Amino acid sequence: MPNITQSIKDNISITEYAERLGYHVRQVSAGRWTLDEHDSININLDPKYPGRQRFLWNSQGAKGSVIDFAMALKGVTQAGAIAELRQMLGSRPGEYWKEVREKRQADYQPRAAPGKMELPERAKGNQARVFAYLNKTRGISSAIISQQLRSKTLYQDERGNAVFVGYDYDREAKYCTYRGTLSDVSFRGEARGSQKAIGFSMGLVGEEPTRLMVFEAPIDAMSAATMLELCGRNYKDYAYLALGGTATNALEYHLQHHPQLQVIFLCQDSDTAGLLSRQRCREMLAQHGFSGRVIDKLPTGKDFNEDLLAMRKARQQEIEQPQGLRHEPQIQI
Repeated sequence: MPNITQSIKDNISITEYAERLGYHVRQVSAGRWTLDEHDSININLDPKYPGRQRFLWNSQGAKGSVIDFAMALKGVTQAGAIAELRQMLGSRPGEYWKEVREKRQADYQPRAAPGKMELPERAKGNQARVFAYLNKTRGISSAIISQQLRSKTLYQDERGNAVFVGYDYDREAKYCTYRGTLSDVSFRGEARGSQKAIGFSMGLVGEEPTRLMVFEAPIDAMSAATMLELCGRNYKDYAYLALGGTATNALEYHLQHHPQLQVIFLCQDSDTAGLLSRQRCREMLAQHGFSGRVIDKLPTGKDFNEDLLAMRKARQQEIEQPQGLRHEPQIQI
């Protein structure tokens, strides 16, 4: 006779529980789902237990079963999560759960190997909307934006989204993340077949940098480069890598191609997930015998785009009030 914990895991799917809480579940591919409200949550079929689901919440560093999901999403203890899920389990007759479980097992398919990445369709005409969004709204240098457009690591798709592309060392596009450019709508995602192990980079592929700065998102990488430019520094003295979240596999991949690296700056967000990501990066670098310096470089605010906007605001205030004291974030490297 299975215990209550096993019954909950066997009978209540993460997607059904999320919908019960009012979240919008979206199927990304066969056996994989996410939530419109939290697109860093990945829900997959559990390969060890057909019919069950597991989740990974990249931005929070959380993963596990439906019980772990309830704990992470609602901030409750394990006992509290089990009590709520037990109530949900008891509200349906046993035959209902038997039918649900049988259907899941019949639909279960082992995860297929990743296919060719499907890049969003490029917009016809100019890239004005993306350029304006990154420059005016995000404060990123026009020179840096232009450079990424020329190198084809950035473009505008037919829906007006900003598309960031990562390349492997054969110069093939293997990673793609995109985000909306409307100020009143928060929209982001990754292309189908995108390989997070590649990530988004500047100054890595085809180059031999000695100093690398690591971020969670492409906009933060471009923001830090802009801050260096604003401080009179040559941003091309550094290479930049965006992990596409908090996982370490993109850093591990590029490290293998750059044994000449001497300094790695860990610039992930200033929050719990960023802290955990920096710790995991340090552990991975130690396991690979990296002998250079590893330096934590936390943003003053939540992330480096927030710092860039604060710097620009401070400079604008200085222009408007020439006699005022100058206070602005700096990148000390």
